[in-house]
Amino acid sequence: MPRHASLPAAAGLLAMLATAAPAAPPRSPPAPQIDCAKIAAMPHSGMSLETCQQMLAAKQAYDASAADPAAQRPGDAQMSCEQIAAEMRAQPWQAPDQAKVAEGQAAAQGFQGKMKEQQAEVAAVAARDNAELAAARVADLKVQVATAGIVQGQVTKRVVQAQEAEHKVIGERMAAEREPYEKRLTGSVGNVIGDATQQLNANPRLARLMELSREKKCRF
Repeated sequence: MPRHASLPAAAGLLAMLATAAPAAPPRSPPAPQIDCAKIAAMPHSGMSLETCQQMLAAKQAYDASAADPAAQRPGDAQMSCEQIAAEMRAQPWQAPDQAKVAEGQAAAQGFQGKMKEQQAEVAAVAARDNAELAAARVADLKVQVATAGIVQGQVTKRVVQAQEAEHKVIGERMAAEREPYEKRLTGSVGNVIGDATQQLNANPRLARLMELSREKKCRF
């Protein structure tokens, strides 16, 4: 059953639809076309083709609704954040599907957990690398001292090269490990946005109010 618009819910949707990809100002060059097939085909892409197309369609629908002449009212430009908030509260709004919201929360927790795990690994590798470099510099210094500077030690150079090669391997592995978590997260966001977009299409005035709140940097 439709309810009045929830400002936190509307603000969250606004952050996903508007703040992340704000509409171009008048007379600006057209934004480059987004090729979802290329995005999905990128190595370790965290977004599926379906999710990309879903989000792109949502953004286009939001922009169209916000710019719909039927959604505009005289005095819109002079509205305060308080006035925008009051009118947004009066708009009909269907609460998000709780199953999809729960999936989004679980996906976010899973992604955050994987990121925390990888950050801990990176910190451990960095500590080990620093110790190796310190030992290598000592070894090189001993060579320089023993040869009165005639011979330059090469241990540090070899250690750095080995570490850089290892870092590349670790980075590739971590990206592959994150991929399913990222796809789950972006997919869950896309599902929530898709449902909300239908409501914005049915009520362009709400999209217009959300866009006004973005332009005025309102905080709800």
